[in-house]
Amino acid sequence: MVDASGNHSKLATDLTIARLAQAGVVPIDIMATLSELQGSWNRPDAEQWAAVYAQAMPHYQLLIESYLKAQQVANEHEVLDSQR
Repeated sequence: MVDASGNHSKLATDLTIARLAQAGVVPIDIMATLSELQGSWNRPDAEQWAAVYAQAMPHYQLLIESYLKAQQVANEHEVLDSQR
């Protein structure tokens, strides 16, 4: 996981990634790892996964809130601001 390497500089990280890639390793970051572990949003623990993503990427919480509001508008047949 490239963002968990703990290197002291970007150059050290870049050199490490290049060396690993030469050896056939496919470098990925924490978000790619989480996505592979999760596999799908169509699962009973999707809310827990959303919380993990929000912790790893604080701005992800905004996406979650936007999605939940869109679902609320659709389910309650609210009139959109653009249609008022």
